[in-house]
Amino acid sequence: MRIASGAGRALAVGAFLLSGCFAHPSFVPVHDNELTFDDYDSTVSYDADSEEELADAPVEVHEFDEAAAAAAGAVKVIDGAAWFNADDFERNDMLNLVQEGEPDGTTFMLCVATGEVWKIPADKFAAVSKIVDPWYGDEYDMLDDYVGQNYAGRQLTLGGFMRVGAVTGQSDFGQIRYLHDFGEIGRREIVGAGGLQVMPRQLWLTSTPQQRSARLDSIDDYLRRLPAFQGAGNAPNFGVTVPWGMVYAVPKAKIDYLIGSAALKAWTNAEIASLPLIGMGTPRWQRGERIIIEPIKP
Repeated sequence: MRIASGAGRALAVGAFLLSGCFAHPSFVPVHDNELTFDDYDSTVSYDADSEEELADAPVEVHEFDEAAAAAAGAVKVIDGAAWFNADDFERNDMLNLVQEGEPDGTTFMLCVATGEVWKIPADKFAAVSKIVDPWYGDEYDMLDDYVGQNYAGRQLTLGGFMRVGAVTGQSDFGQIRYLHDFGEIGRREIVGAGGLQVMPRQLWLTSTPQQRSARLDSIDDYLRRLPAFQGAGNAPNFGVTVPWGMVYAVPKAKIDYLIGSAALKAWTNAEIASLPLIGMGTPRWQRGERIIIEPIKP
């Protein structure tokens, strides 16, 4: 049951977390190889109401050896039953509560299969990152392919472009490059350059600009700690395809090269300005109020 006020929810969530009362007899995790996109989407979903601050997004990871992760220094901070039995606003309160007062460099991760949220202290990241495995790349193909609000196959307008690409609060992560849609060859170019798809496109298309920003920020922070994204020119930059909505992270120098060599084509300001000035109606950003349609292949 949703508690009406943000303050009231925070108090209730705090008492719930501190009490350790997480058990729920009907709670049964869905394993990685059984997840559908609807499972994934409903598990990672959280949101802030108008009175609350959107929490930092936890990095989404596969199932892992919990004993090994704990021995390496990871700490479970939210139980799966508590997460699954909370609505989006309550989940946001939970995340804000466990993130409050944590030092810079602390990483939070969400095991999508179990709903458990763990924290990784900064000095334990190297050890824990060898045990956990974030969701990336063609792993999203394990999920079924239902999509949300979608502009592919329709006339792209300036309103549609802005809606697919909208992100707020971009100051904390690498540059976003808006790319024309590409096929399998372009995808192989990105993978060959050390890039990764970092979100299911359906999730990107149905997330608010604030949620996109929070998710990109957590992905950026995680990747910057990995060897492939360290060193001069290797900081992650993001490529978002418009109108299809695929999201990739690529080392900066590599995506610069791919665009400069025309392996990928970036949207120019002139191209964007030439789009017809036709609105896309007023589809709602709110998660859980999305339109679900059959898959549309690029």
